[in-house]
Amino acid sequence: MTEVVFLAPAEEEMRAAAAYYDSQAEGLGDNFLAEVQYTAERIAENPQ
Repeated sequence: MTEVVFLAPAEEEMRAAAAYYDSQAEGLGDNFLAEVQYTAERIAENPQ
């Protein structure tokens, strides 16, 4: 299985986005991060 790796700037931007989403609605940031994780797993399973 391929490993999906986020570069440090992308990781920081993702966490900033999650914090912003949480400021708009509680739990929205967690939902965002869960979707990112789900998508990364799908990419790892089928990188083509």
